[in-house]
Amino acid sequence: MCGYVHIMLTGQTTNHVERAVVDPSFKPIDEIYLIHSPDEEKATGPKKKPTLFKKIASDCKKVIEAIPALNLKGKVHLVSIRSAFELEPTMERIIEIYYKEIETHTKDKIVVNVTGGTNMMVVGAMIAAGSKHTNAYYVLDDRFHKNLQSYLRPIGIPNWPADAELEENEQKVLYEISQSTFEWPHTIKKIDGWVERSKPYDVGDPNNP
Repeated sequence: MCGYVHIMLTGQTTNHVERAVVDPSFKPIDEIYLIHSPDEEKATGPKKKPTLFKKIASDCKKVIEAIPALNLKGKVHLVSIRSAFELEPTMERIIEIYYKEIETHTKDKIVVNVTGGTNMMVVGAMIAAGSKHTNAYYVLDDRFHKNLQSYLRPIGIPNWPADAELEENEQKVLYEISQSTFEWPHTIKKIDGWVERSKPYDVGDPNNP
């Protein structure tokens, strides 16, 4: 049976990744791709040391591969992006992965975890998932949600190509209507301030429906 390919965003923490891999939803897992930011060259904000995003993702990879029940040794891949603060890098990487995996998996078996990373990474992941109409999900925080059967919440991805085709067809219909002429075969007469429409029958006459 063909399993799922999970594409996951990582950031300063990877709890959402570790939660997702043991969740009963979207199983079994064939491959996992961990998308991570470049390492910081210097500390930002209140931090005293730069964040090593690749190491965080690498440590997460080791944790996943060490879970015997998953049997994912050698099937967890690190994927670096050039920037976490632009849309395109995340989009490009996810679409590259999509084209690689679509050769052996149907699009409904390719799922994008949009939890984690920067806001721009999340938006880029959503756009990529939408453009290829894959599945996507969000991981609930188990610190605030206890004893759930599943912590993964599927996100409905609109079928943008189909919607665009529908919109195009609607525009064609409207164009044809705009180019058409309509004739009303009845005449309008105004009698004592009332408008009377001469017509071949009286709608209110039951003998002449």
